[in-house]
Amino acid sequence: METNHQQMKIIKEKICGSKRKIAHDEEHAEYLYRNGEVVGAILVEMEIKHWQAVILDEKENLKLLKKKLKELENEQKFNYNL
Repeated sequence: METNHQQMKIIKEKICGSKRKIAHDEEHAEYLYRNGEVVGAILVEMEIKHWQAVILDEKENLKLLKKKLKELENEQKFNYNL
């Protein structure tokens, strides 16, 4: 049986490609966005040592990015007009 790390590597290679990252949860996805990364999938723990990836399409990526920019706008009084 593959370890979680091996499963994550397979998901990354087959689904996300080399330029997209895998997030462990939505909070991790937001952290990656703050650091300029593109998130390709969020992992969801289904059972012990079994992971399923929730693939993010462009619309979901944009939604996550808009949410983060809205938070920045509220914190710093910037207006990004998205």
